[in-house]
Formats: sequence, structure tokens, C-alpha cells
Amino acid sequence: MKTVLFKRYIVFFIYVDALILSAGMGKRLAKLTKNSPKTLLHINGKSMIQQIIEKLSNNNIKNIVIILGYKSESIKKELGDGKKFGVKIDYLINKKYDKTENIYSVKIAEKRLSGKSFILLNSDVIFTNQVLSQLTLDKKDITLVVNLRKKLSEEEMKIKLDNKNIIEISKKINSNIADGEYLGILKVNSKETKCFFNSINETLKEKGVNVYYEQALQHLINHKHSLNYVNVDNTDCMEIDFSHDLNKAREIFQKKEL
Repeated sequence: MKTVLFKRYIVFFIYVDALILSAGMGKRLAKLTKNSPKTLLHINGKSMIQQIIEKLSNNNIKNIVIILGYKSESIKKELGDGKKFGVKIDYLINKKYDKTENIYSVKIAEKRLSGKSFILLNSDVIFTNQVLSQLTLDKKDITLVVNLRKKLSEEEMKIKLDNKNIIEISKKINSNIADGEYLGILKVNSKETKCFFNSINETLKEKGVNVYYEQALQHLINHKHSLNYVNVDNTDCMEIDFSHDLNKAREIFQKKEL
């Protein structure tokens, strides 16, 4: 952490890395991802991964780790080493991308992120600059980006709340009792990084490689760790799972600053 003094005001700059998960095959968008990773699909003139990188750079997040798998060379060609975006990109490869879920990709980044604060992002999320600003300003140890609403489907990663904390996270939560949706972006402060990856490892031992990393978040909750949240509008942050999500995002974000 760096401290800068301007007259009577002290400003703290917290150095944060980013971890982007981009190993998956995007099977639910099969016609569009047959020859290219989902994250390279364009929304209003730019690929999703380019928009993510640019927003991280705009928020002074300059060290980025990307987990690749499916069609990895296409993403490397698009982004290069990150210099043209003002960032440094390191690539790690999930060689078992077609046989594992995203928890395995998170595990691959453990050594690289040891002792560091970081933001974890799914690579199929599109969001405004305000979402990252809101997240980075939050001072809690583990904070998730969510949209609190009642109209939810079986597919969404749902959450239940108790006061200010998330007490359950799962797609299996009954839509009628869920409080909102987790949107695929979270921040872990450095003092919780070890606990976070311990939970990833314990979940891998208990449940194997074919589960979502959100099960490790539930493991943290079950062991008395607090999971906090920032609530954003669902027109400011969207996950792209199906073709109708892509069409909706193109319509909504055409009117927003990207």
C-alpha cells in the first residue's frame, strides 16, 4: 500500500491484482463459440475480454493473470502482453479445461496470487466502470458483486442474505427465497487470500474438480468467514451465458459508457 499526502488529505492506494477465468468452452453459446472463445464475442465494437482489461486499467489495476484453456492462442493474439492497454498480462494454462470446472482454474493461480489482494472475474461478464470503482472502494475482506432482486431463474448463481452478509450461495437455492444473484466478480483482500485458497483446496478434496468455485465460497461461509457484497444494478453488470443475454447486453450497453 502506498500513501500519498496532498495538503491536509491522505490518500491510500491499495495495490490489487486481477485474476480472469477464461478457460471454458462456452458450450451454451455453441454456434458462436465453435471457433473462438466466448470472451472474444463483441459487444458494441469490442470483445468482452478487451473491455474487462480496459476497465481494470482505468481503475489502476495493472497486474493481470488470465487462466486460458479453450482456443487460448486466440486470446493471446487479441491481448498480447497487455502493454497496449497499459497493463501487464501473465497467462497460465488450464490443460484440463475440457474436463474441469472453474474451481480448477482458480487453483492454478494460487502461487501467483499468494499474499496479494486481487479481484477475480469471470471472462463472460460485461460491466460499467462504476462497478469496479464501487468494489475497489469497499474495505471488507471478501466482497462479491451482486444484484439484489427477486425475479431469478434456475440458471443464476443465487444468494441468500442475513443482514449485511451472504449466508448461502448456490444455483440450487429456491428462486422463491433467494435474495439476488452473484454476478461473477469478487475481491479478496490480502489477509484473506490464504484462507480463500485453503477453501479452494478443501473443496477440491471434498468435491473434486467438476464444481464451481462458488462452492469454496460456501465452504468459507460454513467455517464462519464473512462474505460481504456490493449491490449493483443489473443494467450495469451482466453475465453472458446464452444468446439472449448477448443480445440484451448489446442493447443495454450501447447506451452506456464502455
